[in-house]
Amino acid sequence: MKKLLFLILVLLSVSTIAQELYNDSTYYYTGAGWMWTYSGKEFVTERNDQMQVLEKVSYDKTPSTDFTPEYKTVFTYYPDGLTLETETRYAWRSDSSKWVISAYYDYQEDGQSNALYFKQFDFELNVFTSGYRYIKLYDGDDLYQRFYDTLDVENDAWLMYQKETNTYDAPGKLAERVTQVRDGSSWKNSTRMVNNYAGNDYPVQQFYYVYDDVNDVWDYTSRITFNPNDAGNPLYLILQQYNEGTWDDFLRYDYTYIDDTLLETRIFQSHYGSDWEREFQELYYYTETNQKDYVMKNAPYGSESWVNDEIIRYNYNEADQLTSRVEEYWDDSDWQDNIMYSRQYDEFGHLIYENEMHYVGGEMFDWQNDWGVEYFWVEEETTEIATKEQASVDCFPNPTTDYVNVVAQGNHQFELYDLSGLCVSQGEFNHSTQISLRDMPNGIYVLSVDGQANTKIIKQ
Repeated sequence: MKKLLFLILVLLSVSTIAQELYNDSTYYYTGAGWMWTYSGKEFVTERNDQMQVLEKVSYDKTPSTDFTPEYKTVFTYYPDGLTLETETRYAWRSDSSKWVISAYYDYQEDGQSNALYFKQFDFELNVFTSGYRYIKLYDGDDLYQRFYDTLDVENDAWLMYQKETNTYDAPGKLAERVTQVRDGSSWKNSTRMVNNYAGNDYPVQQFYYVYDDVNDVWDYTSRITFNPNDAGNPLYLILQQYNEGTWDDFLRYDYTYIDDTLLETRIFQSHYGSDWEREFQELYYYTETNQKDYVMKNAPYGSESWVNDEIIRYNYNEADQLTSRVEEYWDDSDWQDNIMYSRQYDEFGHLIYENEMHYVGGEMFDWQNDWGVEYFWVEEETTEIATKEQASVDCFPNPTTDYVNVVAQGNHQFELYDLSGLCVSQGEFNHSTQISLRDMPNGIYVLSVDGQANTKIIKQ
């Protein structure tokens, strides 16, 4: 297990992040004129050997207080150390100086499905008060059904209330999506989307419907018409709304590209009465390495012309990393500064500073800080220790109402934690042991063996 070190800097400056390979300690501050305020937030993160987040704690600070705990999230993973299994969220109770659970997520996954279970916890009543569940079913890589369930708290049961069903013309080629809602013991049609490919690899039209249960028919609501190029990017997009047997134009985008991929122009129009009215035009320019150089936004002038409106200019260092983005607006005869976002990097290419300002002009200062972040990259302290191969651990019965048997070859130490992070049982065993949960409240516990194997235990 790895713990990231972090630095706390006392500065009339920007927010601070201590970072190894990830942003693992964060301080956020906001601008006050040309200075910075002291108020902000800090996030401190602990990661496993695969650099996945194990715990993330947020601290809050005001001008008159030090950083104090605010929220905490604890994550557990499947044996690969990469696939998320549970996520438990806590809130800090300053009156009792302890963490209390606020929400719980359970991720279940196999080759053909995955599910997300969420429960909201009321720490005053000490019970789960609401929840929902998403279940996704796959056919290969294609999602073919998704269920939305709500939690019946009184009976501790999941109630289905909505599902989506997808059909495909071919792998990856979505033909239709139908949404249904639960009506007693049966499903009732709600909305529908149909793709029309017209012999192409990309859809040329999407139709949207709502179900008329009185007449038992699908009624049109809107449609989108595309004209894709060879790369699948639309040359135009038209949204129309269905109104008493006719399709009424609503909005339209027209595009051009460089080599079918890089966006070159985009024109947006809205439909009023019987005519299209131009809203804006965007022109995209690129560097030799296909990075954005600048984007110009023009406003309509007359029936066919355009006039300058806004421009965004981009600057990069020799490694093609963004160093600044400046937004300007056109003021009669010249471009005027508006917003500037900037970045700085160290010699290794790591981001060490970013901030955003807006232009105000004046005798003391021209730019006013909005927000800022300063990044510090720190090395963790490492200690070489002897480790043994992670044991294969079997736990049964699970779920349980009374006790759980734990079996693993060899000599081991174990700890059993509740969702607040409190160790409720611990000990040593050789080959097997039995842990009693008889006097413990119903809920979810995490079993740790030799500090490595984490197993979810359910007491019910």
